[in-house]
Amino acid sequence: GIGSSLCVVGAWVTAIGVGVPAALFSEPHIACPPTSRLYRAVEGERAIAWCEGLAFNGEVENNGPRVTWYLSGQVASQEIFRLGHPHGPYRAWHRNGALAIQGRYERGEREGEWLRWGDDGHLIARERCHRGRCRALPVESD
Repeated sequence: GIGSSLCVVGAWVTAIGVGVPAALFSEPHIACPPTSRLYRAVEGERAIAWCEGLAFNGEVENNGPRVTWYLSGQVASQEIFRLGHPHGPYRAWHRNGALAIQGRYERGEREGEWLRWGDDGHLIARERCHRGRCRALPVESD
């Protein structure tokens, strides 16, 4: 497993002596907004890259894309933050690469249709959300 020993070097946070593949920290597709800075870390069994910037009140907040990977290199989740809250599409994958969750956030709250799949690719749950309140929908079987 991953130890809790982290080392902060400038904007980089890397695990010490845990065998984290360097490729997980060289993701070229993460572009932070001009007012934000890219950070990277290892939490548990996942590598994370996210953008942080200063809010209007001077506090640090997430602002821009956030991507997590399993230590195998498989993407675990992708989302976007705006003004410290998830805003926009959210997707997560099982360790085997199959899509696990798909939905959308609006100003930090779940909005629209959210879908969940098992690691075998079968749809297992549907929800309709509005302003963070969700209700289950029927799941059609194949």
